[in-house]
Formats: sequence, C-alpha cells, structure tokens
Amino acid sequence: MEKKSNKSLKERLAVANQKIDVQLPDLWLQAEQNLEKLEEDYHKNQINKGIRD
Repeated sequence: MEKKSNKSLKERLAVANQKIDVQLPDLWLQAEQNLEKLEEDYHKNQINKGIRD
C-alpha cells in the first residue's frame, strides 16, 4: 500500500513540476514588467516631489 502511495505522490509531483515549468517563464516576465513599472513610478514621484519642494 505504501509503495502505491509513494508512486502516486511522485506522479502528482511530476505533474505539478511540469505545470510550474510551463508557467514560470510567464511569471518571470510579468515580475520583470511589474518591477520596471514600479521603478518608472518611483522616478516620476521623485521628480514630482522635487518640483513641489
């Protein structure tokens, strides 16, 4: 019984890892785009803050 359970777990982990491998590049791209947007917003705010001071 335990061997069947281990095999099932290994199969589920293999499927989960395949899904992660498929999604990871898109998630990295999205994270990079979010970071660029945050940096742009930060610099705009710094410029606006300097104008207001």
